[in-house]
Amino acid sequence: MKSNRRRKPLRADWWDYSLSAGYFLTLCTKDREHHFGYIANGKMNLSEIGVIARHRWQDIPHYFPFSSLGEFVIMPDHIHGISSWTTLWGTTR
Repeated sequence: MKSNRRRKPLRADWWDYSLSAGYFLTLCTKDREHHFGYIANGKMNLSEIGVIARHRWQDIPHYFPFSSLGEFVIMPDHIHGISSWTTLWGTTR
């Protein structure tokens, strides 16, 4: 059954997302399930899905040549990363 509730927008209404800038991204698994791996002895051990996620993250500039990647970290149920995007007419800030 479809809910009539509307989700809160995830974008700031005061920011122009077409501008060249760096962005901090967080990607979470559904229900925060540990699909990307597990932590043991303070070390992240990637699952097969975690390895795929790492490769897909690193492939982003191949599919989006206007982007470049900064640091990123994969946790059991989410990924944090920094990506800079340029416009067709400018450079990153």
